[in-house]
Amino acid sequence: MSLDSRLNLCLMYLRLLFCLLFCGFAFSAPAQAIKIEGVILETVQDNQQKPLAGAAVYWLGKAKRAVQTDSLGRFGITQNLSDSILIVSFVGYVADTVKVKNSSKALTILLETSSQNLNVTVDARTAQTDAIQQKEMIRLKDLRKAACCNLSESFETNATVDVSNMDALTGTKQVRMLGLDGVYTQIMLENVSSLRGLAARSGLRMIPGAWIKSIDITKGSGSVVYGYESLAGQMNLQLHAPEHQEKIHLNAYLGFGRLEGNSNYSYQLNKKWSAATLLHASYNFWRQDNNHDGFLDVPNGYQYNGVQRFRYDSKNFVSQTLIQAVKDKNLSGETRFSENEPSNAYGVVLNQERVQFISKNAFLSQKSEEQSLGIVVSGIHHNSDNHFGLRSMQGQQNTLMANIIFQTCFGVGKLLRTGANLVYDHTQQKLWADSSFYDFSRKERVGGVFGEFTRSTDHYGIIIGMRADYHNLKGLLLTPRLNLRYNINPRQTLLLSGGRGFRYANIISDNLSYFISGRAVSLPSDANLEEDAWNMGANWSYSFGSNEEARFKGKLSVDFYRTWFSSQSVVDLETAAAISIYALQGQSYANSLHANLELNPHPRFELSTSYKYYHIKTTYRDFGERELPLVAQHRAMLNMAYKSQNRRWLYDLTFNAYSSKRLMPTFLLLPRDSERSPAFLIVNAQITRKFLNQLEIYLGGENLLNVMQHDLIIGADAPFSRAFDAARVWGPSMGSMAYLGLRWTLDKPSKQ
Repeated sequence: MSLDSRLNLCLMYLRLLFCLLFCGFAFSAPAQAIKIEGVILETVQDNQQKPLAGAAVYWLGKAKRAVQTDSLGRFGITQNLSDSILIVSFVGYVADTVKVKNSSKALTILLETSSQNLNVTVDARTAQTDAIQQKEMIRLKDLRKAACCNLSESFETNATVDVSNMDALTGTKQVRMLGLDGVYTQIMLENVSSLRGLAARSGLRMIPGAWIKSIDITKGSGSVVYGYESLAGQMNLQLHAPEHQEKIHLNAYLGFGRLEGNSNYSYQLNKKWSAATLLHASYNFWRQDNNHDGFLDVPNGYQYNGVQRFRYDSKNFVSQTLIQAVKDKNLSGETRFSENEPSNAYGVVLNQERVQFISKNAFLSQKSEEQSLGIVVSGIHHNSDNHFGLRSMQGQQNTLMANIIFQTCFGVGKLLRTGANLVYDHTQQKLWADSSFYDFSRKERVGGVFGEFTRSTDHYGIIIGMRADYHNLKGLLLTPRLNLRYNINPRQTLLLSGGRGFRYANIISDNLSYFISGRAVSLPSDANLEEDAWNMGANWSYSFGSNEEARFKGKLSVDFYRTWFSSQSVVDLETAAAISIYALQGQSYANSLHANLELNPHPRFELSTSYKYYHIKTTYRDFGERELPLVAQHRAMLNMAYKSQNRRWLYDLTFNAYSSKRLMPTFLLLPRDSERSPAFLIVNAQITRKFLNQLEIYLGGENLLNVMQHDLIIGADAPFSRAFDAARVWGPSMGSMAYLGLRWTLDKPSKQ
């Protein structure tokens, strides 16, 4: 069946689906209003909490109908079908917002004083901003549905982000959003650009999953406040912080030959100073070769990782500092390879050291709680020393960034953020391959200004932003971005977005897995390959079962995004036994269609299913326009979660189905011999047992159907020849695997 026929068939099914849905909307009965009750608390000295009397509680856009809390902090407010975002405000406190689902349970909301707001945003307006952009939050409970050992392994139960192995030796994983490589997604650590440059690929393994509190994912055009490097979207990581409720959290994990331990500890130094210490250690000791190709199935090595955080709170100033240090070493290759014993065995040694710091400071206006000024300074020092066979790569990155942000709110639903930033980035990448030496070093000096205006009402919302940066290599760079929201009715919402993103490719570190092979290397003389793209998207969502009596509750959403490049770094693997990297000469684009359905048919049962279709093509210099290799055009996911009646047993089951992928040729396997991989299904499961709300023991299995790619390494018997290729990976490198872990949490005492 041709591509046009498949597209027409998909469109026919979509039209039929929409007709059925809209027919259902027309006959849906109106919901009855219910009463939402709760209590508002404030934190006083020694982290004690007490009721807050006189706080205003109202639904978004209905401030005139606000209710006030009584002397015990209690309130009651009527919720209609159109009401979903509850706002709580009080003079001298940061307004808080809660997305409320109809529930008989009382709400407990803790307000923070204005000086506690370090993100330099007003939360009530931030919630409106989130509603205008297509965002998804992966919460702690979602992360714990599967073995979450580091950031690259945190998306097993998530349909928005795709994860796959880069090669058969290093264990490096790549993420994809909108069908595009993860290097096109801006990854931030608490709203500060972090995993960039040399860490854009390898840095995913340097954020332990046990440290993560939540992951905020923005599809398409993100905020201009955080820079211009977001081409496919933004991903913001929130780590365990001093102000979080958990005092101590311990996690131990054993599986796949990996032993891992994590600890999070938060503590109060005095009335104004608090701190948190996050520690991680992991060791891979399994030396197995189950497919008998002479190479290790799982790389050996270790990682030591630590974060120290400090927080200072006063009346009109709050400051937070984060310092991270990482030592990561990874060894793989032939089973007879030893780093300390000279031999003719093929080996891979990846050695990385990284230190970064983030300082966030917020000055709050004494005249108006609606205004604030933030100053953010961050720095990165990253060293890479890698050896693979007869080749080696060395890299170093030194980055210093400063950002000043001023924001003011004027009236309900109006927010203006403006500011300026400076970036100094010195990146060195050196590659020794086949008697050739490549030195790709670059110094980037960037100064820019930005402005972003948000307007939100019950019926519509708009975020319009613009950046103007002067880059020492690019010159003037303009980055416009626009997000729109229109509420069709109380249940249906339409989101539209568009914008531009820009980055410089890191030719070696972005594509290191392709150099771990015998392919001949052809690289450009100019290291400054620009990547410039526009992204446009639309999202339609429908929420149903929002009333108390509804049997089924859930949400259906469908989105389509198109990203097209005006300039790009093309990685050409279309010639057997060769890799060429050059500037794009022609078209390169990615179309992404995603449908997602979330259901709560029972209070203890959750179901999420999704389908994605990718149409991604790039123009290759000698071969014309072709489908991007090693990317499944179709993917379907189903996740089911169930809790026992006493909430002590948790069951999670996940299915991931992948269609065939186009395979690039190798020296031994030309396209006529094997053009596409087979389709396959991956099944993961986990059971968790809770004890006394403090201890959890979890047992899980991955790839329960024992699906494996058997030709992981091409030319394994001649690793130093042109025939050797370890990057032609389309499926799982390991069969069925089991893991065991435990979590122990001690919460901070709270008094009311």
